[in-house]
This record gives sequence, C-alpha cells and structure tokens, in this order.
Amino acid sequence: MEKMRLNKFLSLAGIDSRRKADEIIKEGKVTVNGNPVSKPGTVVDPHKDIVKVGKRQMIVKKFEYLILNKPRGIISSRKLDSGKGTIYDLIPKNLKHLKPVGRLDINTEGLIIMTNDGELINALAHPKKGIERVYSMLINKRLSFNEIKRLKSGIRYENIFYRFSDVFFTRITPHGFLYIVKLKEGKNREIRNSMKALGKRIIWLKRISFGPIQLGELKPGNYRTLTSSELNSLKKLIN
Repeated sequence: MEKMRLNKFLSLAGIDSRRKADEIIKEGKVTVNGNPVSKPGTVVDPHKDIVKVGKRQMIVKKFEYLILNKPRGIISSRKLDSGKGTIYDLIPKNLKHLKPVGRLDINTEGLIIMTNDGELINALAHPKKGIERVYSMLINKRLSFNEIKRLKSGIRYENIFYRFSDVFFTRITPHGFLYIVKLKEGKNREIRNSMKALGKRIIWLKRISFGPIQLGELKPGNYRTLTSSELNSLKKLIN
C-alpha cells in the first residue's frame, strides 16, 4: 500500500469519513510515531508509521464488498421490526460487520451493496455524485405520456421534490404494467411517493442495478462478492 494523506489513512482504518477524520486530527487527538499531528494533509506510510487516535493504534482494514438480493418482507438494517427478518439474517456471522449502501424499504426487493469501506458508502450514497439506480416496477395503471414527462421534469409529493432520470414502458403482464425507472438522487421512498402523487399503486418493485453493478441472475436471499472489475468500476464513479 502506497503513502497517503493522514485523513485518508484514518478513513481506511475505520473512521466513518474523511470529514470525521479531519475533525479528529484538528482536535489534536492523533499522533504519528508519537508526535501530535494537526494537519489532515500530513502524508503517512501505512507500512512504517504508527498512527494512534488517543491510545488506540489505527490499522488499515481489509475491505470486503458484496451484493445481496434482498427479498421482499425483510428490512435493510439490524433492528428487528415487529418480528420481521433483516438482511443480516441472510449473511454468515463473519460478514455481519458489513453495512448497506443506502436501504430498500421492506416491500422493495433487489440489489443492495454491502461493505465495511465507510468512504465508499458515503460517496456512493451522496446525492451530488448522481449515481444511477435502476428499478423494475409493476403498477396497476399505465402511465400517460404527460405523467412520464412530469416524472422526468420533476414531481412533488408532501412537499418533497422528486425527479426521475428516465422512465420507460416495457410490457403488459397479467398483473399490471411493467416499467423500468432510473433515479440519481436516492431519496427515501422516491418511487413509491411519486406513484402516489400520480394515483398509481405499485404492485412490485425491484432494484436491478446500482451504478455499474448489475443484479443479474442472483436469486432472492443470496449474495456474492464483487469482482475486481466491478469494484474498479464503482471506484471510478467517485474519484
């Protein structure tokens, strides 16, 4: 591992973000080889330098990355909700330290990225990055041309503004009308609230991609680790 700025080192060692690392450094809580350091831009060598926050020595973590196909009916957090299962019931004990990048509500299924790389989580979830999420959506009534235009130009529900980057119809099924919808902001219940604003009922909703990461044929309840090419593609989006 090459030399890096101290704030990046602390982020890689488990501090939630570089901003938080900056605060800790400026507060005088960090030493490098026993010497207090107050500049976040100080360069350190992870192989040689001893970096401590207080008395705790900081060591760069081994990062892990996976994707999970969340089934409908379970929640995207550790907290149990009225006996409902969580995504942590679907992964082994040695992976339960990983955190999801954003969440899917209990009735939405599909792709969730999970990792212990806090810097990547914060970057991917930040609205300013504009990383596209793609969903397959089944609704009870067909969207008109004007309704699709409203979704793409912006729609308001309960004083919150939502805008889709794309919406297109795919086919009629025995249960409703199937669409692909694309978003870049990732606001809470963005699709569901937008459909409510138009008087539509969502029958089924599934996230099928997040940036360059595709759900593919991964079955509900299953997970897999990201490939090196997938990880590199993700990191290119945030650099």
